[in-house]
Amino acid sequence: MSGKKDSIKGPIKGPIKEAAGTLTGKEVFRAKGPPEPTVCDVKQAAHQAVTAVKETAQADIDKATQAAEESIEEAKAAARKRSQK
Repeated sequence: MSGKKDSIKGPIKGPIKEAAGTLTGKEVFRAKGPPEPTVCDVKQAAHQAVTAVKETAQADIDKATQAAEESIEEAKAAARKRSQK
Protein backbone atom coordinates (compact mmCIF):
# COMPACT_ATOMS: atom_id res chain seq x y z
CA MET A 1 0.00 0.00 0.00
CA SER A 2 1.00 3.59 -0.41
CA GLY A 3 1.21 4.28 3.31
CA LYS A 4 -1.71 6.70 3.27
CA LYS A 5 -3.91 6.36 6.32
CA ASP A 6 -7.22 6.35 4.42
CA SER A 7 -6.23 4.87 1.06
CA ILE A 8 -9.27 2.57 0.92
CA LYS A 9 -12.27 4.34 -0.56
CA GLY A 10 -15.90 3.49 -1.32
CA PRO A 11 -18.51 1.29 0.28
CA ILE A 12 -15.99 -1.40 1.30
CA LYS A 13 -13.98 0.99 3.44
CA GLY A 14 -16.18 0.58 6.55
CA PRO A 15 -16.26 -3.23 6.61
CA ILE A 16 -12.51 -3.45 5.98
CA LYS A 17 -11.77 -1.05 8.82
CA GLU A 18 -14.15 -2.91 11.11
CA ALA A 19 -12.45 -6.21 10.27
CA ALA A 20 -9.04 -4.63 10.88
CA GLY A 21 -10.23 -3.43 14.28
CA THR A 22 -11.51 -6.89 15.14
CA LEU A 23 -8.26 -8.56 14.07
CA THR A 24 -5.93 -6.07 15.71
CA GLY A 25 -8.08 -5.30 18.74
CA LYS A 26 -7.68 -1.57 18.09
CA GLU A 27 -10.84 0.23 19.12
CA VAL A 28 -9.98 3.19 16.88
CA PHE A 29 -11.03 1.15 13.85
CA ARG A 30 -14.19 -0.29 15.37
CA ALA A 31 -15.36 3.07 16.75
CA LYS A 32 -16.03 4.38 13.24
CA GLY A 33 -19.38 2.57 13.16
CA PRO A 34 -21.21 1.22 10.14
CA PRO A 35 -20.49 2.80 6.78
CA GLU A 36 -22.86 5.47 5.57
CA PRO A 37 -25.25 4.39 2.82
CA THR A 38 -24.02 5.13 -0.67
CA VAL A 39 -25.98 6.94 -3.34
CA CYS A 40 -26.60 3.55 -4.94
CA ASP A 41 -28.08 2.23 -1.68
CA VAL A 42 -30.40 5.23 -1.40
CA LYS A 43 -31.51 4.94 -5.04
CA GLN A 44 -32.14 1.23 -4.63
CA ALA A 45 -34.23 1.79 -1.50
CA ALA A 46 -36.22 4.53 -3.24
CA HIS A 47 -36.82 2.26 -6.23
CA GLN A 48 -38.05 -0.53 -3.93
CA ALA A 49 -40.41 1.89 -2.18
CA VAL A 50 -41.83 3.17 -5.47
CA THR A 51 -42.29 -0.39 -6.72
CA ALA A 52 -44.11 -1.37 -3.54
CA VAL A 53 -46.44 1.64 -3.79
CA LYS A 54 -47.18 0.88 -7.46
CA GLU A 55 -47.93 -2.77 -6.70
CA THR A 56 -50.22 -1.85 -3.81
CA ALA A 57 -52.03 0.77 -5.89
CA GLN A 58 -52.50 -1.70 -8.77
CA ALA A 59 -53.89 -4.33 -6.39
CA ASP A 60 -56.38 -1.76 -5.03
CA ILE A 61 -57.36 -0.76 -8.57
CA ASP A 62 -57.89 -4.42 -9.50
CA LYS A 63 -60.09 -5.01 -6.42
CA ALA A 64 -62.15 -1.87 -7.12
CA THR A 65 -62.58 -2.83 -10.77
CA GLN A 66 -63.74 -6.33 -9.83
CA ALA A 67 -66.20 -4.96 -7.27
CA ALA A 68 -67.57 -2.49 -9.82
CA GLU A 69 -67.99 -5.21 -12.44
CA GLU A 70 -69.81 -7.42 -9.91
CA SER A 71 -72.12 -4.54 -8.97
CA ILE A 72 -72.92 -3.91 -12.63
CA GLU A 73 -73.74 -7.58 -13.19
CA GLU A 74 -75.98 -7.62 -10.09
CA ALA A 75 -77.79 -4.50 -11.29
CA LYS A 76 -78.30 -6.02 -14.76
CA ALA A 77 -79.66 -9.23 -13.21
CA ALA A 78 -82.06 -7.25 -11.02
CA ALA A 79 -83.24 -5.21 -14.01
CA ARG A 80 -83.84 -8.41 -16.04
CA LYS A 81 -85.84 -9.86 -13.15
CA ARG A 82 -88.03 -6.74 -12.93
CA SER A 83 -88.61 -6.69 -16.68
CA GLN A 84 -89.76 -10.34 -16.69
CA LYS A 85 -92.57 -9.66 -14.15
